[in-house]
Amino acid sequence: MERIVATVLVVCCAGAAFADSYSLTIVTDKGVAITAPQEWSRRLANAGISSVRIRSGRPGDQADIEETPLATGTLYRVTGVLTSGGKLALPGESFTIGQTAKLRDYLDRVLADGAQAMTAERGRYGLTKEQFEHAFTELGKPIRFSTKGKPLGALVDKLSAETGVSVTIDPLVAPTLSRLTCRDELQSLSYGCGLAIALKAEGLAMAPEKPRGKPVQAAIRLAGDIDDAWPIGWPTKARGTELAPKMFEKINVEIDGFSLQEAVDAIGLRIEMPVLWDHAALDAKRIDPAEVQVKLPRANMAYHRILSRLLFQARLRGEVRVDESGTTFYWIYR
Repeated sequence: MERIVATVLVVCCAGAAFADSYSLTIVTDKGVAITAPQEWSRRLANAGISSVRIRSGRPGDQADIEETPLATGTLYRVTGVLTSGGKLALPGESFTIGQTAKLRDYLDRVLADGAQAMTAERGRYGLTKEQFEHAFTELGKPIRFSTKGKPLGALVDKLSAETGVSVTIDPLVAPTLSRLTCRDELQSLSYGCGLAIALKAEGLAMAPEKPRGKPVQAAIRLAGDIDDAWPIGWPTKARGTELAPKMFEKINVEIDGFSLQEAVDAIGLRIEMPVLWDHAALDAKRIDPAEVQVKLPRANMAYHRILSRLLFQARLRGEVRVDESGTTFYWIYR
């Protein structure tokens, strides 16, 4: 059976003098029903894609997207293959004849984000490697002002202003966020890690997302509404002695008559890194470090062992973590 090609040209002008456009070429494989091109043409027209022209196929046709700069914008030449199984294969996705609305959405995304966005491999948060690396770098910029007791909204505003990553806040969250203050001193940590800590304390979370036709942005929502929140700390290949050498220094110690908060605060001054608490976890278990009395018999031990022994008395744990820029901090959690 002779191969047949249907070509559709759609121009999205929206009243603008400068506009991108796309052409869609559907190449039929062997075994495709002879009536298929006419049926696809009809369905495309019903979906708002008109001016379908049927012509003979050409050797070498395959799924592809070519970008051609024009005086009035960019022309995206999209080629798809209609298989004998009835699916239209386009770069990155495939569609059945009952999914013409999704096909139109696909073409709209081509116009909004370009050909590369349709074919690039995507990883965490649905971002391409380049998009994730850009977000990671920008969110790795340091917080340069004191945060404890300051409005949480100020930290959000600073992130947007100093990193270039715009922030969107769930309308259900915005009124609450405007009334909250930051519980911790996060100065010197990165914006990404610092904001993740501040938000978690209030039952909120942040995750990067890529809206159509826009740069990657940070979305703030209720923690339960985000499946993969921006993490508090990142994996590192550094060994403990390299990452936090002070934690392995031994001292003579004996603790009695002090609260967990007092003991940890005193150690925090010596280990040369911020000590931060998972307030949400503590609140959930009604653990108040200022009310938990701790003891430690006289001994000679390293700081990391001292902290571990003290935190265990409140059924807590702690570990050294690193933010996006490699700054270390001690995270206490349950």
